[in-house]
Amino acid sequence: METAELLEGGTKKQLIEWLQANASNSFLEKNTLRGKADRVAAKKNRQDLVKLCKQVLGDHSLKRNSQDEKEAKDFKDTFCRQKIRKVPSLKTLTMRAILARLDHHAPQLHSKMPDVRRFLLPPPSPQQSSFDEVIVRIYGSLFFTN
Repeated sequence: METAELLEGGTKKQLIEWLQANASNSFLEKNTLRGKADRVAAKKNRQDLVKLCKQVLGDHSLKRNSQDEKEAKDFKDTFCRQKIRKVPSLKTLTMRAILARLDHHAPQLHSKMPDVRRFLLPPPSPQQSSFDEVIVRIYGSLFFTN
C-alpha cells in the first residue's frame, strides 16, 4: 500500500505498523507508539496518527536507521524470546503412561481386587423398616452390580 493511500484510507493499526517500521525508536518512544499495534491503536486517535506519519515523512531525522534496527533487534533478543515449555513432573509422566495402558490392564486389575461390597452396605438394624431395606437393595444393586 502506498503511503498516500495509507494516510487517507488506512486503519489505525496499519498506520501504527507503518510508523513502527519507518520511524526512529526515539520518536516511537516519545509518542508512545511502541508495543503491539492493537494495544497502541486502542489508545491513539486516527488523526493524530496521520499527523505523526506526515511528520516522519517530512523530517528525515525521524526516519529509522541502522542504529534503530540494532536496538530493536537487541530488545527483541533480550525481552521477546521464545518461551521454553516446562518439563512435566515425573508424577505427570507416570500417570500419562498408566492411563494410556489402563484399558489393556483393567480386566486383570479388576479380577485381583477384593470384594468390598459387604463392607460398604450398612448392617441391618432392629430399628430398620422394610422401606429402608428396599432402599438399600435398590441403591445397593445400582452401585454393586457384577
